[in-house]
Amino acid sequence: MYRVEPSHGLGFAELDVARQVRCLASSAAFTRIPEPQLQALVESIAHAIGRADYHFQRFRMQRQRLDEIRAWAPGDVFFDAAVSTMHYELQALAGAARLLVDQLLSLIAKSHDQRDWEAVPIFRDLVVPGSSEDKPEIHRLRSHRDWFDLLNAYRNTFFHRGWAHGSGHFDSDGRQASEVPEMNALLVPDRASLTGRSRPYDWTYNDKTTVDDVGTGIYQGLNAMLADLCANAWTTAVPPPGRLAHDERPNIMVALPIPITLVIEDLLLAPIFSSRERAMAFVQLAPGLAEMVHAREAELLEVRSNSDLAPTPAISLSFARLTSDHATRTLMICLDPEPCDSGWSEFRSSSAVNVPLDELMRDNIRIASLPVDAPMTVYVWRKPFLIQ
Repeated sequence: MYRVEPSHGLGFAELDVARQVRCLASSAAFTRIPEPQLQALVESIAHAIGRADYHFQRFRMQRQRLDEIRAWAPGDVFFDAAVSTMHYELQALAGAARLLVDQLLSLIAKSHDQRDWEAVPIFRDLVVPGSSEDKPEIHRLRSHRDWFDLLNAYRNTFFHRGWAHGSGHFDSDGRQASEVPEMNALLVPDRASLTGRSRPYDWTYNDKTTVDDVGTGIYQGLNAMLADLCANAWTTAVPPPGRLAHDERPNIMVALPIPITLVIEDLLLAPIFSSRERAMAFVQLAPGLAEMVHAREAELLEVRSNSDLAPTPAISLSFARLTSDHATRTLMICLDPEPCDSGWSEFRSSSAVNVPLDELMRDNIRIASLPVDAPMTVYVWRKPFLIQ
């Protein structure tokens, strides 16, 4: 496992509410939903929460960057290409949040053996006592109607009515340009002007609503709604945190290659090769390997040496599938093995290392390495790596 700096500049940390949602898969509230469906729904909701959080963090990062630019700029920033990408992140946040509403309604409906409900009628129409919608979770969801109206108004406009924003950005310090929507990208239309099928030429800006108002309102309201449902409708607690701080947790998992081992006479052999051509030529020499390759039960993998698992550069391999029921008590890792006769009674190789089998089997992770003098790439035949 490794910890690397994310290419997008954000160290992703799963929110508490996302971890709560994952716990719903074992909640008694959803026993009516078949397990595969429940697992898929819960996982999808958790990912959508992560997606919304990612876009909000990107939005906030780009929004703060605009303030930093104005702090050093010698005059008015009347054009900045970065304002468009800030708006893109705001729109993506709204899309993810709106998707979450539909997913939550689907989860609630399935838990009551109902067909999926449409979000707008659920939030805006009266719920008739005794109707299929008269459920505790629906009433709790409806208590967040003001947030839904904010989200839905801007999300529908972002995705269905066209969008327009100013070319630059200005401090709200009394200068007139900060109040002109064509100039100030920090302004967004009044929510009241986004009704019906209104277009950019219909919008008003009397309320001086900003991207901060909309972005923060959507994000905080989303988290409040999710926390309310998890804690109060489904009584799901936040799982305890892990022992490591978020910025210390691995974010990459790497599976070491597990090479095919061959039993030849009294040898237990793990062959590796210095070139693809040598690996392909070996197929015809090793008993049974050609049949495995033809049946797609073996694949050729390029492996690079590293210094992470051995004190010096080495080709590190996993033998997690190896069993101890072999006559020989030694595993031989060989580079470019070639038989000297058809029975493999003798063979030669560029280099080799003998690994005591008993010692290897006592190690739970069962890793063995072939030392190399310099960084090197080799080729290994292995059974396909698949996570079931």
